[in-house]
Amino acid sequence: MKKIFLIVLILNSISVFAQNEIDALRYSKDGIFGTAKFTSMGGSFGALGGDFSNLHFNPAGLGLYQNSEVFISPSMHLNKVKSYYTQKIESEKVDLSISNLGIIFSSPIKNKNWNRINFGIGISTLNSYDQDITIQGQNKFNSLADKILDLANGNYINELDDFYGYPGFMTYLIDTTVGVGDNGQYFLNINSSTNKTQRKIISSNGNKNELVFSFASSMNDKLYIGTTFGFPIINYNESSKYSEFDFDESQNALKSYDLKENLSVYGQGVNLKLGMIARLNQHTNLGLSLQSPTLFNIEETFYTEIVTYTDSNRYNWNSPYNYFEYELLTPAKIIFSGSTRIKNILLLNADFEVINYSYANLSSKNAEFINENNSIDSLFIQSQNIRLGADLDLGEIVREFKGVKLRTGIALNGKIYESSKDNFSSENYSFGIGTNNNFYFLDLSYILHKSKDSHNLYSQNLISPINLVNTNHSIIFTLGFRY
Repeated sequence: MKKIFLIVLILNSISVFAQNEIDALRYSKDGIFGTAKFTSMGGSFGALGGDFSNLHFNPAGLGLYQNSEVFISPSMHLNKVKSYYTQKIESEKVDLSISNLGIIFSSPIKNKNWNRINFGIGISTLNSYDQDITIQGQNKFNSLADKILDLANGNYINELDDFYGYPGFMTYLIDTTVGVGDNGQYFLNINSSTNKTQRKIISSNGNKNELVFSFASSMNDKLYIGTTFGFPIINYNESSKYSEFDFDESQNALKSYDLKENLSVYGQGVNLKLGMIARLNQHTNLGLSLQSPTLFNIEETFYTEIVTYTDSNRYNWNSPYNYFEYELLTPAKIIFSGSTRIKNILLLNADFEVINYSYANLSSKNAEFINENNSIDSLFIQSQNIRLGADLDLGEIVREFKGVKLRTGIALNGKIYESSKDNFSSENYSFGIGTNNNFYFLDLSYILHKSKDSHNLYSQNLISPINLVNTNHSIIFTLGFRY
């Protein structure tokens, strides 16, 4: 256990891959994903129902179904990230996937008050991790190698850590003084305070999906209640290559070096969702939904490689694979919703979601997360998210377009970090069109996502975080059949 705790401590001191507040936030957040109808209205559907995505947000919406249906939603995503170091660089990545698929069973019942019992099962994407980032700039003040040197100093060669110190020593990035021997003191074979180019290329992929089993019922078509048993699944892979080259000065003919880090994450979780929708009159609904905290069991595999280059040689050393298990408890959320219909032409819905990210918690049988949980508590705050959606029945205006709906929506996610100067952590704007009849429905949506972030190259004590601007373009198509 002492060795495992030491590994966690080392990774936290230099790597962004350690279990920390970044992981807790990444796996706690959800994006605007789902059916084309749902996403085209900005994910604002809490008081409407009759769409499969309700099962993930307000399961009472399942109670509005009066027919059984089956559907699938293919999607395409284009992600662009701009980094701002001493240079501005843009990277992009394209992803094709299935946003969701599922089946709904609607069963009328003979009861004085209850109209039907509905059941739904399916899987949907809640967040995507597909992203490429390139950061590059000039630095004449310090180096990631300084951090490796700090980790190494004070340790004999056989005490060096397996992921940075020992690979650095075996590739001559750090070395002992000639004639002195193994005394726990090392020096760099580069001049970290000379001008050089620093570059980091990060590639991540994976997603957070959720398998759901939902039940709902309708009381006189005035009150709808539902529950969902959710089983989210995390698949996340990230590889990075950090390089320094074009040194004005170096030692022992060392020209450049690379640090490669690789992380694979798999997690399974469980949560419970409860919801209700009340029909106040023919035109107005109110909705309320609660989601319990999600308990994840997460497995991580991590390894590193350091490669150094001279004029005539290449040296490399791979670390062992580090396997680690831990638990993550993500925060609960509550959603208040309201909808209204205007003259059977325009349908409006508003959702107000509250989630406190400071309630996330990391735990493990093999390591303590006191500092990490304290960071979560101090860095994150309660976030209020607003989603607004509109659905226009074009056929009520132009008879030739009977059954055609035009939709639009906006989702503003409140700030997450206590220190953030921005009121919103991300913005989503969406548009869509759809048509349906008694037997099938077709929907198409476009979603624009914009957010800001930052990335630590190696140590905030040595270099300020690099600013990132993220833009994501998504197109989702849903095809469904009723029976």
